[in-house]
Amino acid sequence: REGKAFVVHGKSGAGKTYIMSELTRQAAVHARKSGGVCLIRFLGTTAASSKAVLLVESLVLQLAQAYGKDTSSVSIPSDFRELQALFIGAVKTWPSEAKPLTLILDSVDQLDDTNGGRRLEWLPATGLPAFVRIIVSSLPDFEESNCKAGFQCLSRLQDTIKDE
Repeated sequence: REGKAFVVHGKSGAGKTYIMSELTRQAAVHARKSGGVCLIRFLGTTAASSKAVLLVESLVLQLAQAYGKDTSSVSIPSDFRELQALFIGAVKTWPSEAKPLTLILDSVDQLDDTNGGRRLEWLPATGLPAFVRIIVSSLPDFEESNCKAGFQCLSRLQDTIKDE
């Protein structure tokens, strides 16, 4: 859908990561041919790849480099809300029709709850320019016995996309 993130979801073992890997391969080939940018993250594979702040910081720096920004002048805020705003602004304003962006994030449900990682408020899932594509994958929601809410990445994504 134009203007909104695309969500791949299913239970564990259903093949989401395989699908995301194939989408990654195709998006990377297309980006090379078209002069676009393709950023990919497979989340939850290491402790560092489970932290929203490290994910967003690395994406901002990679976006800055890809879109010709002086990375030494890109100031990474220490406040996560400011970092979130910088990331959302970068995703929505730095890409162009001549240099489109595809962002692929596998297993957003694997983020920890620090800085609202699983609340996904940091992810610009709607209001995207026509030349920005965001594809994410998630497990279905579930409740943990030791946590009232468990995690609800999928329903948060669906609600966000539906509300626009």
